[in-house]
Amino acid sequence: MSRQLLAEVRRLKLRKHRRHQGKLVLEGVRLVREALEQEVTVAAALYSPELLRRPGGSQLLSELAERRVQLVQVEDSALTGLSDVDTCQGIVAVAGAFTRPVDATRTLRLLVDGVQDPGNLGTIIRCAHAAAVGAVYLGPGTVDPFGPKTLRAAMGSVFAVPLLEMEELAGGLERQRALGYRLVVADTRGRCSPGQLDLTGRVLLAVGNEARGVTPPVRERADALVRIPMPGGAESLNVAMAATILLYEAVRQRHSPGTDCG
Repeated sequence: MSRQLLAEVRRLKLRKHRRHQGKLVLEGVRLVREALEQEVTVAAALYSPELLRRPGGSQLLSELAERRVQLVQVEDSALTGLSDVDTCQGIVAVAGAFTRPVDATRTLRLLVDGVQDPGNLGTIIRCAHAAAVGAVYLGPGTVDPFGPKTLRAAMGSVFAVPLLEMEELAGGLERQRALGYRLVVADTRGRCSPGQLDLTGRVLLAVGNEARGVTPPVRERADALVRIPMPGGAESLNVAMAATILLYEAVRQRHSPGTDCG
């Protein structure tokens, strides 16, 4: 059984197998616990003695057993060979791919158009979770949100935020427009800074590829192009930083108390 599960985990390291099987790999105590808290179905887990030496490891193992997750014990060396990090935490789990439905009550949405760095995407998803975004749409060419590096950077937020692929941008953006959403695109050629735009109501923010920005179908349909001021003279900002600035300007406008908190 351990050989079969080890082989399955190795296959699921590749995006094509994750998509085909509708499964993903979770590594580490924190990520497995986050999945359980968000009611993600964990089918099986490989664990080694290292897990029992980790804070919370024994408790996590008991919880997995209570949920009747298939548990297979292996040597530390077996998991070290599977791990994507320098220090293996003693547990690797296989879970069903999980996506929350769009939250229609939250009128701030985000389009990620062609971001290719998994760390950037994970950070963006984590920020979107914190900002109470109703949906994150992933355009063509965007890195897999369920890859190991993205999962680590998102720190469990992939299970809390609705993530949807927008495979055909033109049609997808027209559907958002029909729902009353304004498309605000981050672009260095924008005339307005974030604070000059009304980001309340139904707003779809868009950020693009680290080097090229958003693709033409997105730019052509923008209701507004927004640039982030950089008076210090830096050439550009990391896309995750740019997304964070835009999201939190929208949050500020929506939740400003209107009083002096001092």
